[in-house]
Amino acid sequence: MNTFSNNLKVAVIGQGVIGFSSALAIKQNFPSAKITLFSDRKFEDTCSFGPAGLFRLDNLADREWAKATFEWFAELEKKYSPEETALLDIQAKAYGDIVYNFHWLTDRERNSLFPNPSKHAIHYTAYASEGRRYVPWLRKQLSLLKGIQYQELDENKFDCIVNCAGLNGGKLAGDDDSVYPIRGVAFEVKAPCTNILTTRMSTASLSHWLILPARPTVRLEHCLMKSSEPGGKTCHVIHNYGHGGNGFTIGWGCSLNVVKLISEHVESCDAQCSLCVQEYDDSLLLCSSSFVRPKAQLATKVVRSQWSHPMECIFLQA
Repeated sequence: MNTFSNNLKVAVIGQGVIGFSSALAIKQNFPSAKITLFSDRKFEDTCSFGPAGLFRLDNLADREWAKATFEWFAELEKKYSPEETALLDIQAKAYGDIVYNFHWLTDRERNSLFPNPSKHAIHYTAYASEGRRYVPWLRKQLSLLKGIQYQELDENKFDCIVNCAGLNGGKLAGDDDSVYPIRGVAFEVKAPCTNILTTRMSTASLSHWLILPARPTVRLEHCLMKSSEPGGKTCHVIHNYGHGGNGFTIGWGCSLNVVKLISEHVESCDAQCSLCVQEYDDSLLLCSSSFVRPKAQLATKVVRSQWSHPMECIFLQA
């Protein structure tokens, strides 16, 4: 590992499943890196808190990320107890060459499971990573690596900023208005362990969760941006947002892609930029110093908008 890797400073914006997955993957691959995570709200108010984390894939173009994430879950199952990671074996629809025990249901199976069965149905065994338990576990793994602390950030310099801001990802990028919320409905049901298979009949609904950050395709790419301030520095930005309802299915695979982009682009350049959090009307405002794309000259500003909670900064240092 070169000197630059040892001094790598990374800012990760977003403390949902994508933000914590990205931070953990970066830390595992660059152990000496100093990572700062930012959030504008409590974890309970993020999109990652409510989902059941069912393994499902909407876009076949994301198969490699899903495969890498499934392999990650399989390794976690070997090393940790389900109580720690919140990984559960479930039956649902998925993709045969990635998951376990894939098969098409027979007519008899469909008729016995559903009162009004669909014409075709598939079965498989996979992992469910419940958001309210899996994301805190990711956070715990980060804290075990080199420690964790909370404080307000006045000013810091970073070699790379990773944009995992979910619904605010496009706004933070400044050049993307294609992010939109979608309605995701998940029902938590009472399912005693005496039942091997849960059906849609006679289930008691305990809770549900809505709102997921969607986009036509996941945005996972590297950009080189320059501050519009006089003498401004160049900054590496990696966008990682727009996962829709598949954040827990492809999140770890995407985080490995972030590591690859850092290796390919950030390590080859000494460029740094400033990112500061300033106090404003009893809240905190994230200031990006008006990042500008070199060609399009498109100013990128992070506005205060609906951010009402103080920024929460987590520092992980070697």
